[in-house]
Amino acid sequence: MKLRGSFAEAFVFLLPVSVAINATVLGLILTFATAARADDSRLHRLYHSFMAPCCWTKNVAEHDSQAAQDVRARIDAMVQAGRTDDEIKTALVGAYGRRILALPDGEQGTWLFVTPLAAVAAAAGMLWWLLARLKHRAPPAHAGVAPAELDEGWDFE
Repeated sequence: MKLRGSFAEAFVFLLPVSVAINATVLGLILTFATAARADDSRLHRLYHSFMAPCCWTKNVAEHDSQAAQDVRARIDAMVQAGRTDDEIKTALVGAYGRRILALPDGEQGTWLFVTPLAAVAAAAGMLWWLLARLKHRAPPAHAGVAPAELDEGWDFE
C-alpha cells in the first residue's frame, strides 16, 4: 500500500537524508575525538578521568578548587613514582570512593552506555509502529471522488 499525504512523503524523503547527515556528523566527531585523544598526555588523560571531590561537578583538569589541586598533586606524585594507571585508579577510589571516577566502570558503566541505545531503539520501534498504523488506515470518505462532485450542494454566490 502506498502512504498518503504530504507528511508521509516528506518523512519517507527526509528520514534517509537525516540518517545520512547524522552518520556523517557522528563519524567526524569520532574522528576528531580519536585524534585529540591520541595527542593527549598521560597526565591530561588521568586528570580528566577523575572528578573533583569538593563538588563532584567537574573533573580535576577543569576544576580550580583546593580539593582538585590536591587530587592533581596526588596523581602527579603517583606518576612520578612509576605507578600504573590502574594503581592510581585503585588508590584514588580507595581514598574517595567510586564517585571519584568520571566514567564509572563495571555494571554502572555498562548501564551508562546501554541506556541511551535502548531508548533510541524503543523510539525507533514506536515510530515504526506509528507508520505502520498510518499505512493501514482507511482512506477518507471523499477519496477517489472528482472535485466537481464535491462541489455539488454548495451555494456559490
